[in-house]
Amino acid sequence: MYAKFMALPFIARRASIAITLTFVALISLQFEKGAISETVFFVSSAGVLWPIGILVPYLKFALWLCKVALRMQLYR
Repeated sequence: MYAKFMALPFIARRASIAITLTFVALISLQFEKGAISETVFFVSSAGVLWPIGILVPYLKFALWLCKVALRMQLYR
């Protein structure tokens, strides 16, 4: 199964990962609220950012935003 997955083109692999993670996030919304279901939802929702290619810019922006917020707190 892994060999068949790796035989897919790069774009098809990323698309299948994104679709699977989106499906997992939507299924976890159907469960009752709890720590596990919310964790699964947020992890799979954040995981969707990786295959669509915006995880690295998002993380860079988030780290920059944290640096700015810390500087603002230090100079108050």
